[in-house]
Amino acid sequence: MHRFVRVLPVVLGLLAISQAEVFTPKDSASLSDFVLAKAGADGLYAARSADAYHGSLALAALADKQPAHASRLCDWTVGSSYTKGGLQRLYQIVKLAAQLGCAARIDAAPAAGQALAAVANASSVDDIYYGIGTLASLHHAKALPKAIGLKEITKAMQPSWAVLKRLIMSSGLVRPQPGTQSSIQATGRAYLLLVEARNELRLQPPSDVEKAVDELVASIPKVLDGATAKGLSAAGDKDWLGGIATFLAGAAAVQAHGLDPLQLGHLARALAATKEVGTLQQAFHLATGLQALKAKSFPQALEITLATPALAIGSETPLRVLVTDFTGRPVTDASVTASSKGGSLLTDASLKSVDSSTGAYELDVLSHVQAPAKLELTVTAVAESGKPAGQVDVRVVVTDELVPSPATITVSGADSDTLQDTSATFPDAAADSTLALDHTSSLKVALGLKAASADAAFTEVQALLRLTHLASGASAFFAPKSAGDDALTITITTAGLAKQIGAHNGAYEATLLAGHETVAAPLVWLLGTVEVTHAPRDDGSPALPPPARAAAAASQALPEIRHIFRQPAARPPQAVSYLFTGLAVAPLAVLLYMLASIGVNFKGFPTEGGPLIANLGFQASILAILVLYVIFWLQLDLLTLLPILAGLLLVATVFGYSALSSHGSSHLKDQ
Repeated sequence: MHRFVRVLPVVLGLLAISQAEVFTPKDSASLSDFVLAKAGADGLYAARSADAYHGSLALAALADKQPAHASRLCDWTVGSSYTKGGLQRLYQIVKLAAQLGCAARIDAAPAAGQALAAVANASSVDDIYYGIGTLASLHHAKALPKAIGLKEITKAMQPSWAVLKRLIMSSGLVRPQPGTQSSIQATGRAYLLLVEARNELRLQPPSDVEKAVDELVASIPKVLDGATAKGLSAAGDKDWLGGIATFLAGAAAVQAHGLDPLQLGHLARALAATKEVGTLQQAFHLATGLQALKAKSFPQALEITLATPALAIGSETPLRVLVTDFTGRPVTDASVTASSKGGSLLTDASLKSVDSSTGAYELDVLSHVQAPAKLELTVTAVAESGKPAGQVDVRVVVTDELVPSPATITVSGADSDTLQDTSATFPDAAADSTLALDHTSSLKVALGLKAASADAAFTEVQALLRLTHLASGASAFFAPKSAGDDALTITITTAGLAKQIGAHNGAYEATLLAGHETVAAPLVWLLGTVEVTHAPRDDGSPALPPPARAAAAASQALPEIRHIFRQPAARPPQAVSYLFTGLAVAPLAVLLYMLASIGVNFKGFPTEGGPLIANLGFQASILAILVLYVIFWLQLDLLTLLPILAGLLLVATVFGYSALSSHGSSHLKDQ
């Protein structure tokens, strides 16, 4: 049975070729150009240490070489006041100097001292990460002062090991600091600081921490299981790109094994899709994340692109897919298979490598299909590891030519008697050159639609009969009804015409339109000309068509809705605003004057015990309420203010009651 859609137009197009997300050498060059443009003509990144750090390390990850003007940038880095501006800035400058090969020129004593203090007093993963990273870079450059050796670093690291243990969660993720939610970026930084602590500084965690650290590293495959087509993130992550890049860099640094290449493929696609970056920090994360994916310990993640979304029955076109790595390099040694949904058509059918220059693999699907169809296929590529390294669900449309049977065209009167009867064989028009249709008759078109090769009806098709008024160009469309198996009928009346385009008398061109995504080429069949006469008006005169403007408007897009906003009211002069502001604060000035004239007497203020605490608490709560009012005026909204104010009022009430009670008791004793 045919299934007809009444309001949808004829489908004239086919599916677009699916696109794989890969980061090609051309994309890498574009990213390098972006970083170099941000560096400026002098290569100093406008003397911003964070930009210089991100830009230089991004170039190193992309091209594995030092940036232009490296010596000038090195001089600027060494001369920077790196002990001012916080631990992160210190870390970035020392890492940048190490990348440029001039870390030995840094005044290491204050830098190492600040990093050592940060490690000893760490309360977060970032404190440990920046501190250990700074010390490791100085140690690698043999620039650590003699006063800070392995013994001193080991001692300072003891509290940090305990902090790290508390931040490791059973899920394999790490919280940035106590009381926060888990973060992919914090987890990646934990991996990196462990590598630098163990490999560079030769630090080993205490026995009570070592088990937690080992479990953290062993949980990398479990964390990677959370990767989806949108990437990888946790509740505590605000920067998903930085989280993915840091996690991959950390996993590569600890040489994680047993990772699922399909999950790595999700992360590779998420990174490759971020080709347009707006900041040097984003460029750094993108470059370092892609560099980490090339780690030898990581299995190869493959991308599969469908190159033939449509196959025509009767042709010899095979199903073709392109297999590449995430940089777009063709892969020819993979084992590629295809399975249909449910496995009824194909089950692990092998595709053959046919073109090493593009990574093309082919499969003869048409030998398994005899009728038009929409195939849901899963294509899987298995690499040397034996695990699926790439997988994609694709939709392939098998098309065929649409062959209409001879059309029978009948004009019937009000009593169902046949007034005209003719036929048409595609692609010719009807034998009778002109058909007549008036308000007392109806025109009926009956025909069938079949697939050319299989001689079977299309299971789905969209068909319409279009009547176009030759004089005005107005068109009306009529949908068919199923008449069993592959047959359909279309009935036209003058009332139906008038309802769509108005009462246009005269000649109409009748054209059958049919198509579907499984139809190789849409059917456009001119059936003939129909002379239409609408019902006359009450006075017997011929029916009048709608005005030209109304007829044109019926088939055109409606005008765009434009919202017009009220012009803001005129504001008073600035002097008036200042005047009323002064009047509003005048009572405050009077209050301050009166308080100054009266004087403040502290003799009655309690000096010890509970009364002192009660009075201080009351005064502090009143001060807090005043500060809250100021903050509310500057930035808070009312819904945020009310619960905070309620809490402060409760505190003020408790302390105020206690203070008044103690004051009353003291007054009674004095009397």
